[in-house]
Formats: sequence, C-alpha cells, structure tokens
Amino acid sequence: MKYHGKSRPDLPDGCPDRFDWEFTKWIWDTRITSREMMRKLFDAAPPQKLKRKLRSSREVDSFLSEVKNMATQSTFEKGSSQLSVPTIESE
Repeated sequence: MKYHGKSRPDLPDGCPDRFDWEFTKWIWDTRITSREMMRKLFDAAPPQKLKRKLRSSREVDSFLSEVKNMATQSTFEKGSSQLSVPTIESE
C-alpha cells in the first residue's frame, strides 16, 4: 500500500501500483489450498519414513543443525555425488 496509485521503483514508469481484490483473494485461497495439499502429502508419506512438522524458526534451525551434524558424520560414497546418511526409522 506504500506505493498505491504511484509507480513503484521496480515497475516501469507510468505503471502505477494498484490494489486488486481479485488478486488478493487468489493469494488467500492459494495459501489455504496449498496448506491442504501439503498436509495430504505429509499424511501420505510411507509409515517407515521419519516425518517432522516444523512449526517455528527455532524448530527449523534445530532440524537443520541435526541434518548438518549427520552429514558431517557421514561420508560421500566413492565416485558418487550422493551423501551416504544413516537411515532413521520412525517409531
């Protein structure tokens, strides 16, 4: 809304920023449908796979730290670009 009715610096001259209810609704609806799709993908994962729901930045940072630690403890297979990581079974 900062540039409403004016040209934003990232837009060509003479192209004013506009507020469009239809586009705003599309953004809102996409968030909802995307969340539903991600939940279905999560629920459809095979039961032997470890699944985690990361709900905060702190949880994401902690998870990435764990992955980094696992990666540094693992070794690359000779001649392969794939990282060999120990399998973690869910309970």
